[in-house]
Amino acid sequence: MADGVPLNGLLFATRRLRVRTWEEHDLDAFARLTRDQRVMRFVGDGKVFTLARTARWIRRTRQNNQRGFGAFAATMDDAVVGWCSFGPGEDGPFPEVVEFGYALAPAHWGQGLGGELAAALVQFLKHRWPGVVLTASVDPENVASIRILERLELQAVREGVDGDGLPTRWYRLEWSEPSFSGN
Repeated sequence: MADGVPLNGLLFATRRLRVRTWEEHDLDAFARLTRDQRVMRFVGDGKVFTLARTARWIRRTRQNNQRGFGAFAATMDDAVVGWCSFGPGEDGPFPEVVEFGYALAPAHWGQGLGGELAAALVQFLKHRWPGVVLTASVDPENVASIRILERLELQAVREGVDGDGLPTRWYRLEWSEPSFSGN
């Protein structure tokens, strides 16, 4: 498996969403998301970001994009409505094991966009790294994301406390590519 392939521009699209690398002009739209407690409740340490922290995150993820992973803008009608991310996780070497996540603005909750985004991200990762093991972590109170992960056939593998001291349930999806005989 190869990693470190730069990611630029459009990664993938769904019926309603386009997922692309962050652009400098996205800062204000992204900051609206990272300042919203409803969005950030289940992200990282659960705290909202300052504008400066959001700008640092965009800069860092653009650097990570050059190494083949990071966070990406989810847009609808050219407006940023959320993000998704993937990269090294705690459960194994990257890119053999890839952790992924996603978040949407509250105005877009309850419309099936979270499931649409997560399903497309899983397909993108399966195509990019055939045979990859996917992992995700979620707060046990985040019922909507748990439903999405389980619909995508990720299996709960453990519960505990994450690095920020927050309750967490870890999920995992393993599969193998079909083997073809030479007959």
